[in-house]
Order: sequence, then structure tokens, then C-alpha cells
Amino acid sequence: MTAAALRVRYSRRRTAVGDLVRGFPVPAFFVLAYLLSWAYWLVVLGVMGRDTLAWFVPGAFGPPLAALLVTGLVDGRDGTRAFLRRWVLWRVAPRWYLLALIGLPALGLVVGLPFRDGTERFAGPGSAVVVTYLATLSFLVVLGGGQEEPGWRGFALPRMQGRMGPLAASVVLGVLWGLWHLPVFVFVPGYNSAGAGVASIAVSVLVFTAVGAVGQSLLLTWLFNHTRGSVLIAVLAHASLNAGSGFVAPGRAASMAVFASFGIVGLVVVLATRGTLSCRPMETSSARRGPNACDGH
Repeated sequence: MTAAALRVRYSRRRTAVGDLVRGFPVPAFFVLAYLLSWAYWLVVLGVMGRDTLAWFVPGAFGPPLAALLVTGLVDGRDGTRAFLRRWVLWRVAPRWYLLALIGLPALGLVVGLPFRDGTERFAGPGSAVVVTYLATLSFLVVLGGGQEEPGWRGFALPRMQGRMGPLAASVVLGVLWGLWHLPVFVFVPGYNSAGAGVASIAVSVLVFTAVGAVGQSLLLTWLFNHTRGSVLIAVLAHASLNAGSGFVAPGRAASMAVFASFGIVGLVVVLATRGTLSCRPMETSSARRGPNACDGH
């Protein structure tokens, strides 16, 4: 086969893949996000045996990388610029910053009170707790959960709730988000206090996904819709939820209690908003706001 024929064949393949992604951007995003993260975790955590959370971190950049790749292919350069602008959309009411940075992590403190054994991070004086929280939050924004949000909430949520509605989109996204963590449960000993046995890991994954991740997904959708699709607020909220739960004394019971608290608060938000999660359909769309189908209020 000649070089020209090979170029034509390669070009057709690229066009076919591009057409498929453009026709199904959300499934393409999830496939790519799982592929990027799971491939790394299976090799590094599974095959190489680097079974610590420090080695987990690079794989968590799969969702934002997948979001950027699919956005570039589907929306082009202008769409990518608009997408990146929403990453730093900071002009939202101060109350949403207070809720994201103080209200949500308070869940971890409240839930952790019954499990105090002297090993939790809020065992010291108030000033030490504040410093520990701020240091933990700063780390988690970029390397411990916050970095995922340009993918989950920035890319997937707006498109999903535009087609499925906010409640169904949040639940489906929560399940897919939770199951995305599966290799980490398997290869990182004691991840979220899962234990070592197959049954113990399976129960932890089930509770984490169906209760914890879905509950957080409902909360983050509500925040996202109230802040005109601010990815920044989603990043801060995700990081603060992780930081707050990190103050709870270690142990399986404490982890399960934290997951349950996310689920309960998420359910309260659903009931309070009558399932709308504060989604008010937008009359018009703009490149600045991106593809979000809801206008916060």
C-alpha cells in the first residue's frame, strides 16, 4: 500500500472516530475518562504494586483530560476557551463560597463527633484545626479530588441534565463517578476503610457509590446550578467535602457514617427543591455560560 493510500485510510479513520465522538460526546467522555484513569491505576497500582494514595493521584486527572479532549473535538478552539473560562468563574454570591468552604466540611466534623478516639484531626485546639483544614484543602483542590471536577461537573453534568433533567443526571453521574474509583478500592489497602476481603471491598464500593457519591453528586449539582455553572465552586466543594471527611477518626464505621451523611443531605436537597436541584431552564444559551441547561437563582 502506498504512502498516499495509508494517509487517506488514516484520515478516514480519524474522521470516523471524530464523528462518533461528536455524535455521542457524553459516552465518549466517560469511556475516555475511565480508560485514562483505569489504565494508569491497573498498571501502576496493580502490576507495579505502588499501592499508596500518592500513586493514585495522577490517575485522577483522567476526567479533566478526557473533558478537554472531547470538548476540543466537539466544540473546537472557541468551545475549549469557553470551557476553560468556566473553570475560573469566580463571580458568584459570597454565600456559595461560605457553603462550599465551611458548611459542607462541617458535615465531617459533626459526623465525626461520635467516633472521637484521639486520632482524629480535630482533637487539637481550634487554631490547629483551622490550619490543618486549610492545608488539607489547598492540597485537595489540585491533587485530591478537586482536579476531577472539570470533567464530572464541568463537562458531563451540563450535557446530562440538559437531556435527562437534573435529578436523573445527578444520580447517573454519581453512580458512574463512584464506580470510577473501583480500582483504587481494589489496589489501595484500606481505601475509605474498605478492608481487604472481596466481600468487604464490595460492600464499601456499594455504599460509597450508591449513598456517598450519589449524595455528593446531588449536592454538587445544586451548587453548580446556583452558581451559573461555576466549575471553580464545584472544585472547592469537592475538595472541602474530602477535607471535612478527613477529620473523622479512622475506621469503617466512621467512613460509612460519612457516606450516609452525604446521602441524607443530598436527599434533603432533593426534597427541598422538589427534585429540580435549583435548575431553572435557560431561555437562551451563550458561549460564556457553556452548555449548561440551567440558570441558577
